[in-house]
Amino acid sequence: SLWTAQVARAPDATALVLASSGLRLSFSQLHARATRLAQHLLGLGVLPEDVVGLCLERSEDAVVGLLAILLSGATCLPLEATHPHERRASLLHRARARFVLSRPDFFSDASLAIPLVQPLPPQSPSSLPLPLVLPDSLAYLLFTSGSTGEPKGVELTHRSLVHAFDSFDSLYDARPGDCWASSSSFSFDIHLEELFYGLTRGATVVLRDVGPLGLGRDIARHGITHVSTTPSSLATAMEEPGAVAALRTLKRLISGGEALPDALTRQLQDSSLQLLNTYGPTETTICVVAEKVEAHRPVRLGQPLARSQAYVLDEAGLPT
Repeated sequence: SLWTAQVARAPDATALVLASSGLRLSFSQLHARATRLAQHLLGLGVLPEDVVGLCLERSEDAVVGLLAILLSGATCLPLEATHPHERRASLLHRARARFVLSRPDFFSDASLAIPLVQPLPPQSPSSLPLPLVLPDSLAYLLFTSGSTGEPKGVELTHRSLVHAFDSFDSLYDARPGDCWASSSSFSFDIHLEELFYGLTRGATVVLRDVGPLGLGRDIARHGITHVSTTPSSLATAMEEPGAVAALRTLKRLISGGEALPDALTRQLQDSSLQLLNTYGPTETTICVVAEKVEAHRPVRLGQPLARSQAYVLDEAGLPT
């Protein structure tokens, strides 16, 4: 897999940094912990493409859990820990999840019909081999709000993630030595770009609190080179003292999820920063069109990424 290949290339390089505590884990340390937990899940009876929920605080345990679920061959269903207990329990039921990786406190007011697995794995490695994960196996199940507000499940395969990551390479130019900010909730697809794309390219990922507050400070403190955010979050981040100067030092600033106002782009011009405008619903795996924002030119939606096609349709759903 992309992950295990990267671990083999640079086992001692820093993979994960927690902005809140400064904790650092190398690729080999992160992989060892994820492997032990994956083996623990297999020992409990997890089978390929079984849905396993994850509901944890934003910590190294959550990242280990995400990796462990994928390494076990199961399908990961990330849940927002701040949502009501009933909503999380309902999503687990709708997804027919077999297990949930969490802590009892997160479901203290809701009855669970499935086993809850604590995030701490056994101290000694198991002898259970990890399964061979097939390209078309389901990797993720994400629930989006949809146009009606009713959560809708979207399935993403390992193949679709690999294809998406390959298409990002020419735009993001991610490589060892880079540093990605991870600021999005694990229940949103953008975390796949922030976390797994960066890691599989040998970059360090800085796990931040969700949201834009303190972004400029963290860029300066950790040497962050890549940030992916929405225009509204970017506007909030830029209000803090020193944030605009910090953003100008980035290698890539990736905007998506909303229309990017020209007024925001003008504040970031005349620097080495490359600003990208991207778009893609969850169903298309993170991002499907993108464009480099050029100075003194209106922001455009962009061109389809590799292996993607885009169509402009009229009100009747017919190509124009």
